[in-house]
Amino acid sequence: MTTSPAIKRLGNALRSITDNGDPGKVVALAREFGIEGRLARRAAQNIEVNVSAYMRLCAAACIDPVTGKIVHCEDIDRWAAATADVDPRRLAIKILTLLIHSDKSMRQLAKKWGVSTTALARAKVEAPVNVDNFLRICKGLKCQPHEFTKRTPEMSHVKQPAAQVEQI
Repeated sequence: MTTSPAIKRLGNALRSITDNGDPGKVVALAREFGIEGRLARRAAQNIEVNVSAYMRLCAAACIDPVTGKIVHCEDIDRWAAATADVDPRRLAIKILTLLIHSDKSMRQLAKKWGVSTTALARAKVEAPVNVDNFLRICKGLKCQPHEFTKRTPEMSHVKQPAAQVEQI
């Protein structure tokens, strides 16, 4: 199985900001934001992670989830984004709304967006899709990936870092 381009970009960025992927530093970065260390280690090694983990890690490491480039941390609310999960219902509603108001079929949209019909059908019924398909669907919908995230109750125990508290 080949690694997706998005995961490769995240892995490269994580390695560049953590002394070539030093496991201790990768895990420390992840834990600061309540992200499982194993997910951060997987991403740093270019191993697939789920979409929510991808989005959280990008936010924690100040990485643009679309381009994989490091961004200024001040430009994003890292804490809120890093403690949020992708909400498949929001994505499904957006896809269904577009299908209802469009003259295009699901197959036509999938082809236009560069995803399989199966991937688009999975997203439409709130089933998980991989990171690259998620990013392509977001691009096709003309939405930013963070528009499909929500703060999860199980992440409410994660304390906002002091640097973020001072910005409020």
